[in-house]
Amino acid sequence: MEKSCYLLKLELNCKNHMIFAIREEIKLVTSLIGYMVLEDVNRPGTPNDFKDLHPVFLKDWDDDRNLIFARIYTFESISEEKIDALIELAETFIEFKPSVNLKVDFFVANEVLKLYEQSWENDMNRIPVYQWLIDANSENPISLANLKMDSLNHLSQDE
Repeated sequence: MEKSCYLLKLELNCKNHMIFAIREEIKLVTSLIGYMVLEDVNRPGTPNDFKDLHPVFLKDWDDDRNLIFARIYTFESISEEKIDALIELAETFIEFKPSVNLKVDFFVANEVLKLYEQSWENDMNRIPVYQWLIDANSENPISLANLKMDSLNHLSQDE
């Protein structure tokens, strides 16, 4: 099996939401495999946020660190090896913040691929892709209805 390298491209940067395109490179050929959404929910994590943890750990919950969700949407199922690599990549974004808790979730999202393909027919307008990604699982969704394509040329899309 060929070794993969993952590249992240910042696509959207708002106050509490960041969206990155995930590109996989194998033998110098790069392809889009999905998106990563980071959401700062501005609250401590709770046991409900980490239901997959062992109940013994949850009964003694005392974590008051700020919670950031990393949601990774791929166009198709990926191997455990790729999941581990993408978790590591997500963790590198916040690992040196002093008091943050990261929750990483994975989703296979055919809808995102369809919207991405439609963007090719619409002057590469990916704003509908970003809106879907934010609406899908965000605790604090935002509307991108007033976002202009030109604003994507700036580091931040906050207005």
